[in-house]
Amino acid sequence: MRIWTEGKDPSGWSEDAWWEMYLLEESDWIACWIEPDREEDPQEHQPAPFFRYEFALDGEVVSARLYITAHGVYRAHLNGRVVGDTVLTPGFTSYHHRLQVQSYDVTAALRRGRNALGTIVGDGWWRATADIERNVYGTRLGLPAQLHVTLTNGGDRAIGTDG
Repeated sequence: MRIWTEGKDPSGWSEDAWWEMYLLEESDWIACWIEPDREEDPQEHQPAPFFRYEFALDGEVVSARLYITAHGVYRAHLNGRVVGDTVLTPGFTSYHHRLQVQSYDVTAALRRGRNALGTIVGDGWWRATADIERNVYGTRLGLPAQLHVTLTNGGDRAIGTDG
């Protein structure tokens, strides 16, 4: 990519970059929304819930992508390694109109055998806004997470949060 100034002078070329689109239709998701399994008073601040899922892979990993979002803000860990380099993800959005989904290359974090995905979810903009009005978009925190793994033995696995 390059840009031109008002004086019509072009910039140098930028480095190559990429982006992706995936899981565009509801039917593309195998993951279900999960929520804390506890009663909560939506008028009070609650401890951030921690979700954890263990799974096994029967081959070496060629590639893996994690697709995740939340009602609230999340921090995901795969085998103890933080996923991504941002905080307060997925960021502010008008939850009545859209929900941002993040995609991460997690190939290096996975291994043959036992693996674990853990995610902490906090209120974020889902249950509080800058003026501290509570529960603007909802009262229950939750998330869907879907992992797509390709193995050297030719197998493909899709692993998603379940009820």
